[in-house]
Amino acid sequence: MAKQNKSLALSNPATNTSTTIYKVPTGKYAVAKSVVINNSSNADLTFRLIIGGAYVAYTHTLKSRDTLVINDLDFPLLPGEEIVVLASSSSLTIRVSGFENDYVASEYPYMKVNALPVSNIGLIAKNSDVIIRSVIICNTGAAVTNIYVGAPWTITSKDIKPYDSLLLLNLQYYVPESHNIGYQQTLGTGGTVTFILEKVVQ
Repeated sequence: MAKQNKSLALSNPATNTSTTIYKVPTGKYAVAKSVVINNSSNADLTFRLIIGGAYVAYTHTLKSRDTLVINDLDFPLLPGEEIVVLASSSSLTIRVSGFENDYVASEYPYMKVNALPVSNIGLIAKNSDVIIRSVIICNTGAAVTNIYVGAPWTITSKDIKPYDSLLLLNLQYYVPESHNIGYQQTLGTGGTVTFILEKVVQ
């Protein structure tokens, strides 16, 4: 079956309940391309958004009557992987749009690396040239953290406020096999980094 563009999820999760709003079917892979989150109440709320085991948002505040739009996400999900939401209010609604396609391991073009950076530099193992499509950095802690990402030169080295995220989307950053992709936490604790890579076939 050919690629099918579709709404992967449209959900209004119950208050303070971790809810799986989408699970990739057997024999398929999916790519979440955009997320739209709305708060319909007159009070602020907080939410967590976890895609394929990666924190995109953690206890992030969404103001009353506000909408958060994430475009160019292009987040790949393997068969059985999930999108999970936890919100402090049932006033949150979320729609995830993207596509599903048949999963053939030898033809799957993506690599996803969920990393927990520490004070020593971590390196991503790869056996080909790659394109860094996106880097998602999330601070799950109550204090400022600083996350460095380089390939091999610095892509970012930025202080991330408590419970804030930095989404570097649609980078299209070419990295030869001979160059390292590294990450490091230089301040604080609680940071997570997710790399979305595309394998380059010559």
